[in-house]
Amino acid sequence: MKEFEITCPLTREPRLREIEAKAGGLKWVLKKRSVDARREPVWRYRYEAYSPEDNYVPYALPEDRDVHGAEPVIIVGAGPAGMFAALKLITLGLRPIILERGKDVHARKADMAAVNLRGEVNPDSNYCYGEGGAGAFSDGKLYTRSSKRGDIREVLHNLVRFGASSDILIDAHPHIGSDKLPAVVENIRKFIVGRGGDPFRLMDFQRSVERSMYDFSFSAGARNPMAAPAQRMEDFCNGRMSKSMPETTYRPGVVSAPLHELLPPMVAERLRKAFPRVKMRSYYTNSALLLGVESRTSSPVRIPRNPETLEYLSIPGLYPCGEGAGYAGGIVSSALDGINVASAVAASL
Repeated sequence: MKEFEITCPLTREPRLREIEAKAGGLKWVLKKRSVDARREPVWRYRYEAYSPEDNYVPYALPEDRDVHGAEPVIIVGAGPAGMFAALKLITLGLRPIILERGKDVHARKADMAAVNLRGEVNPDSNYCYGEGGAGAFSDGKLYTRSSKRGDIREVLHNLVRFGASSDILIDAHPHIGSDKLPAVVENIRKFIVGRGGDPFRLMDFQRSVERSMYDFSFSAGARNPMAAPAQRMEDFCNGRMSKSMPETTYRPGVVSAPLHELLPPMVAERLRKAFPRVKMRSYYTNSALLLGVESRTSSPVRIPRNPETLEYLSIPGLYPCGEGAGYAGGIVSSALDGINVASAVAASL
């Protein structure tokens, strides 16, 4: 096997004759596409070429099974970890039963609109809760550094199978797109049901911190009850209120707040010491805005599990998994963790 690269303007793709000349008569496969903007922006296409002796076999997803009547495995949460755990269980001959407190991905849209337009939050169906999890209404960014956790191809090829563009298989920084992601989530659910799975709805440290932030915004008379308490970074570190707010992309708006007082002392003090030490240009500046507080999508704690079996240390048969349990930080890493935990469950049965 040999590797080669072709560079071309952003206005076109590599021509077939260019590829075949580089391949030297061997069978070639496009592996990666990226934009190099260090000088004049150009495409960089990376290929692999194989001789007959290499016995190249294209990647194929594991074979699915019909799991009607198979041994059930209960999955709590229909985010990326839960949905990809369900897909993996189906390939292993086990029947996934998904418990999800929120609504399906399309019904969530009305609840999203209520949050954005009127500041009304449905506690069971919002940006965090519901089918697809917190990532369902993001841009579907798939870039990850979690390649050592498992085979990312299983995640990407499944996403393509359920409606994502095949470009995500070759792009260096792939994303699905917010317009396509909800449909992909719905297609995954329909597939799980068709194979015999059963997704259905299941009808305090973090909560206290979030409550204090919300109460402050409400008492401060913010026009939108979803306005976020905010403070300039240097003001936060020096323990003083911000007299003005810079522009922000947070649509509901912000209200000046003493985050250094609203956060628990053990949290605020550590942040005040850490921010000035970050060795990144233009990071520690009073133009930076701190918004409080997002704590429900990326877990601030980790539920301990056995590193070999992935099982919870104290309760047999319970497997902490994904972003909510503190083992992932995005769509792909959550999906990989779901796949790994599903495999661990199957191995234990």
